[in-house]
Amino acid sequence: MSDLHCHEKREKDDDSYLVCGLPTSPHKENPYSSLLKLIERKTLRCDFLLLPGDFADKVDKKGFLEGWRITSEIARRLGAQERIATIGNHDVSSRDGGNVFDVAKNIDDDFPVRDKNKQDEFWNRGFCLLEYPAQGFRILVINSAHHHYTEARARSGEILNKQLEAIEECLENLKNSDYFPFQVAMTHHHPFPHERYNLGSADTIINGTLLVTLLNKYNFKLIIHGHKHDVLLRYSDAGPNSTAIFSAGSFSCKPKNLLQGSNNTFHIVELSDDTVQNCRGQGIIETYHYTWGLGWTESSNQYFPHKTGFGCYLPVENLAKNVYEWITTTWVQSNTHAVKGRIIVEWDEVLAEFPEIAFLTPSTFEKFGEFSQKQYKMVFSYQLPQTPEVVKITL
Repeated sequence: MSDLHCHEKREKDDDSYLVCGLPTSPHKENPYSSLLKLIERKTLRCDFLLLPGDFADKVDKKGFLEGWRITSEIARRLGAQERIATIGNHDVSSRDGGNVFDVAKNIDDDFPVRDKNKQDEFWNRGFCLLEYPAQGFRILVINSAHHHYTEARARSGEILNKQLEAIEECLENLKNSDYFPFQVAMTHHHPFPHERYNLGSADTIINGTLLVTLLNKYNFKLIIHGHKHDVLLRYSDAGPNSTAIFSAGSFSCKPKNLLQGSNNTFHIVELSDDTVQNCRGQGIIETYHYTWGLGWTESSNQYFPHKTGFGCYLPVENLAKNVYEWITTTWVQSNTHAVKGRIIVEWDEVLAEFPEIAFLTPSTFEKFGEFSQKQYKMVFSYQLPQTPEVVKITL
């Protein structure tokens, strides 16, 4: 959950659905109480609740307190072992001078993480590294607003070279320690330029590409960030061991602060260490969208699918060829009765044979579909965006 932007009710500039004292009924007019209903209805569970910052809107202290309070209840309902948070630019009083982190430091004894030593590291060094051996989970929590002491410096995220050196030293010291299959980094600002839809690049983390290169070196497979209010999943580069970068969108900003046609979001990320052909460090992201008056639902628009993934690195040309050859040989031989001028194969059968397809990012899946149709006349018939029902091949 990212970018709650909670605040006291204001007559002007009412930027978020989350305001202090918002009635919990009707729940479809409150993203928080609506989420509690969804958690109960679908029995949603998670190990950790990750919170990439901007709890408050414009450093509204009561809003910050309320945002942190509701995430406590959400974590409890989800059965989460721990909330893990960082801060965003709206959680820092950079325009006021003085101790700009006073509000954030005094929100709660467990903020931004429960471990007191790790709290000190977060505030003093601008990052902390948490390990959970039982889950094989290691997370690097970065404070990309660590240098927001002035209004000018608050216009972007930043990580200094000495911080990069400290992170590398920390990771190098752990190189020969216990194996952690799931390594994730979380920051508020985006480490790579996020410029689509004229969103600009001025607020990108300074030295962000160096950070991503470092995390890639130490086999971090996912970086989660907030700030842009635009859900996007992509890779840091085109290499076979790229780090996936996930922009989480906003949990509760009103539409005027979202891209046209997009919705509020929260996500369930499932990381897998199963051996899957053509995949490394793979995971599935399940996304829910909120619409005022309708509540939280599975995504059913083209903006971002309800289910997508990352970690499949097989070129789409190879994948399309493999699927086509399997359908026109192995499948046809076992289903001769079903071939009458064209072949129609249930999508579940394709996924069972090629599970790596589930770990394609949205943009890669789109390319996969386009190439399949152009090269092999394989047409995906959709029920929901990115969720085909069948594959059709005309003979």
